[in-house]
Amino acid sequence: MSRAFPVPITHRSENRQIKGVLMQTAHTPWWDRARHADRRPALLARNRIQKSFRDWFEAEGFLETDPNAMQVSPGNETHLHAFETTIRDYDGTGRTRYLHTSPEFAMKKLLAAGETRIFAFAHVWRNREDSPKHANEFCMLEWYRAQESYERLMDDCAALLACAAAAAGCAPRARACAKLSNTTIPAPSPIINPSRFLSNGLGVPWLLADVAPIFSNPPMAVSIRASNYSCKFS
Repeated sequence: MSRAFPVPITHRSENRQIKGVLMQTAHTPWWDRARHADRRPALLARNRIQKSFRDWFEAEGFLETDPNAMQVSPGNETHLHAFETTIRDYDGTGRTRYLHTSPEFAMKKLLAAGETRIFAFAHVWRNREDSPKHANEFCMLEWYRAQESYERLMDDCAALLACAAAAAGCAPRARACAKLSNTTIPAPSPIINPSRFLSNGLGVPWLLADVAPIFSNPPMAVSIRASNYSCKFS
């Protein structure tokens, strides 16, 4: 994996020394000790956030699920493109399968079977979405509340954002989101980067922009989609 790092360079012109910075590609793998040491605080914050989510779901009576990633159908959404693969049988014949773009199909089967409150941290794959702000593979949190209103899901979103802010160490954002959802939140963890969390007020949209890069494997986009019984937070 290659990343661009600033490399100091020196220019000489008319006996004057001018210092500048040149962006050049450094072939440093992500498992390099120095590079990992710089990224490790984000990994620890991600673990805290994920644990806080699991604790919240358990307190709310949700059941964690682990949907299969390989599906018969890739889904019918016009702007989603699945990765295709082939299962080879013992005789060499093949069957086409797709990596899921969300755990929706499998989780809705559980709803049909009678489950009412379920959630999943699912790795999902979306083709044609690789960019500086998107990754083809990312972790999606998806949860379902059967027979409940969309307002209840709005409360869920505010509560989860409060949990994420507290786990990341952002007390003001955590209090703001907790107030929206009437949720009791744990004491904040040490702040990873205070300036990023305190520079844009207390609005929920800014919180999304701040917390998501910690929760995910950067780069990744932020999205929330809700219906009358389900919500996705990726």
